[in-house]
Amino acid sequence: MAVKKCRYCREEIDKRATVCPHCQKKQGTGCGTILAALLIVAGGAFVLSRCNAIRDGYDKASEDASFSEEVSAESEEDYKASCTAITYEEIARDKEALSGSRVTFTGQVIQTADGLYRVNITKTDYGYTDTIVFDLDSDKLSENILEGDIVTIWGESKGFYSYEAVLGQKVTVPHVKAAYIRNDGQQK
Repeated sequence: MAVKKCRYCREEIDKRATVCPHCQKKQGTGCGTILAALLIVAGGAFVLSRCNAIRDGYDKASEDASFSEEVSAESEEDYKASCTAITYEEIARDKEALSGSRVTFTGQVIQTADGLYRVNITKTDYGYTDTIVFDLDSDKLSENILEGDIVTIWGESKGFYSYEAVLGQKVTVPHVKAAYIRNDGQQK
């Protein structure tokens, strides 16, 4: 028979006993051990997620530095000339959103947030539709970009970008890393 010591009187008892036959005290179910194990696992998961976030931030910084070096290796005029004007349908239908391709778009900014801009790029009789996102190094801006501004961007497609909308649904749109931008101000 496997034995353990009573948590209270320290007498030897059967390992499966829930009540000590000597002191009549409940032995418990070991919830403390289970709770401690769960806390350790949760703490480990948290640490791993933070390490991944740091690594992702490093990867993005490294990617941004590489992109900046590539852009600065040629003149602005040559870079813009190498970009192709494409439609929303062309970039959205491609499984990789034409990732790596140099593209140019003109559209209306519908949201700005921490260096990431949502822009509608298909012009209609009533304004613009079809959303993409682009990001741009703040040092490339000579003035702030505001919601409602009409902008032309030249940059590289980075595939798709997903985010959670206000109502909780996942939204996925084409993503462009902008090298250059021209801000034509508000639509009149």
